[in-house]
Amino acid sequence: MDEYMDNVKKQMWRSFFLNPIPMIGNVTSVEAAQTQAGREKLEELFALYDRASQGSSQSELESIDINIPTAYAKWKLGLGPGSAERFAKEEAILNMADVSVTNRNEKSAKKLERKKDAIFAPVRCEFKGCDKRGDSVKKCSKCKMVFYCGKEHQTADWPSHKLDCKHLSKSGLRIKYFTPEKQLKKYPLGCFPLPDPPKDETLSCFICGAGPDEVPLTFTRCCNAAVCDNTSEYQVFSYSRDFCHRSHCFYTVCASHFEEGHSGDWRTCQDCKVARAEEGEGSRSFSSTNGFNITPCLESDIPQGSQITIPCHGCKGRITPGFDAKRTLGGNVFCAECDP
Repeated sequence: MDEYMDNVKKQMWRSFFLNPIPMIGNVTSVEAAQTQAGREKLEELFALYDRASQGSSQSELESIDINIPTAYAKWKLGLGPGSAERFAKEEAILNMADVSVTNRNEKSAKKLERKKDAIFAPVRCEFKGCDKRGDSVKKCSKCKMVFYCGKEHQTADWPSHKLDCKHLSKSGLRIKYFTPEKQLKKYPLGCFPLPDPPKDETLSCFICGAGPDEVPLTFTRCCNAAVCDNTSEYQVFSYSRDFCHRSHCFYTVCASHFEEGHSGDWRTCQDCKVARAEEGEGSRSFSSTNGFNITPCLESDIPQGSQITIPCHGCKGRITPGFDAKRTLGGNVFCAECDP
């Protein structure tokens, strides 16, 4: 195994091995693991390992042995080598299972569950070229996710919408309806980062609504919005979306726009638009319309009649990217029910 790991060191992950955790002064790896930079480095590394172990990213590490024990991989790839005692201590820090700073009340917990299943949808007729919006349109009675100005346009768009409708009606998604006028009035273009709130203002997480008496709060670096600061409790490989700050950072264009050093408002950024188009796999962009966003993308960036789901290549079912489990193999996407 040691010989194998030495070979891996010489390949794609060399930089991770040379500096597995960003060191700060003379602190130990245990202390460094507790820093935000340290945890981000480890999460990035573990995510690569996890994707390879699932068989969906063989091109990233073609030679990795997917049977490497997880604990050994964490030790050797992230924090080791070192004593078993030191490894146990460092692994406990990563999981942070022994200390909890989160105590959401029932209202905040329920709101978070709704946000995890939320998707922004424009209130407009989905027939291409129709300019009816707002009170002039009515939602599809079955899926309640798209709107039409009347039966004529609904019938004309049905060949496309029927691919979405049945799946969406059973999806349990919670729709956050919006119109450009109201959304841009609330968050005008160029308003991010938001100004600091008054010192005497009572803050709450913009995602779940929790206050500082429930969860420690911080501000997002991208939009300067108050958000839950409990990422330290996140357990590696859990992919839990219970951590508002982490979910905003990992699942929104707002955050990636900032982290990639783009200028201006993410909603008008051309580089971000290209990335969203690639991410959507033919459907609407998850990262610019999910409930972890403080505001959705511009309505004009959601083409009329665009589909919200994509087809499974293994069956006749549909997949809602970002919400439904899926697996990509050989360029094809499969739903959780299929075993390609």
